[in-house]
Amino acid sequence: MSSRICFVALVSLSYACLARPISAQDGRVWHITAEGGRSDIHENRSSGLAWAARVGRALTNSGGIFAELGLEGGGADEGFVALDGGLGIRLLPHGLISPLLGVGAGVMAEPEFGGLFLRVTGGVGVRLTSRATARLLVQRGTHGGQPGPHLATIGIQWSVGRKSTSDSR
Repeated sequence: MSSRICFVALVSLSYACLARPISAQDGRVWHITAEGGRSDIHENRSSGLAWAARVGRALTNSGGIFAELGLEGGGADEGFVALDGGLGIRLLPHGLISPLLGVGAGVMAEPEFGGLFLRVTGGVGVRLTSRATARLLVQRGTHGGQPGPHLATIGIQWSVGRKSTSDSR
């Protein structure tokens, strides 16, 4: 019941923020993101610190759809590191607060596994300025038939580069 209330509150607040639209990434199509938080690699073992560094590019004029390439890792269990790419959707790209959804795939390494992994991501982005967005994300992953890596992170996304002058994104 409380998860339904939280979901309704999040959607309502996000929708209300549409009344104060600002331009997506101030016209800049590239962004960099730094994240930190907690990781879990095999749900029944210990958790540890997590980190991620990502570079991304808006694929639409609104910035609502974007692609990212990232390096992530964590100290859960014996530790892991991963390189992945994925697509994300900012559901309310002009809102001050917007739900975020994403999917991705990549390669990861840990002491007992090296190979492909898949992930789904959900969270919320809070626009701080026209260039800065705070992101709170939860990632669920799977590798080699096992759960993980799972991450819960908070981070900052910063729009970089020159402003786009064309609409051909």
